[in-house]
Amino acid sequence: MRTTFPDYHESPKFVISEGDLVAVHQLNTGTNTGDGPFPPTGKRFEAIDAMVCKMRDGKIAEQWGLLDLYAIVVQLGVREPVPGLIN
Repeated sequence: MRTTFPDYHESPKFVISEGDLVAVHQLNTGTNTGDGPFPPTGKRFEAIDAMVCKMRDGKIAEQWGLLDLYAIVVQLGVREPVPGLIN
């Protein structure tokens, strides 16, 4: 991510924990100015990221998440939006 989006940033909106599990809902942002899976577009994105982490000894031992990659590629102009699909 940092190669493709040098200014990549994660902004947690809320964090919930219970036992050894932590759920995070955050907004990810960045500008596509670096090399990556497609040529740099110079465009900025904002996308929702939701994840659950399993903690062990104060560190993330496992992580599962969903990042809205569709929103990212549409905002960067790499993919045309699908008509009728919420962007």
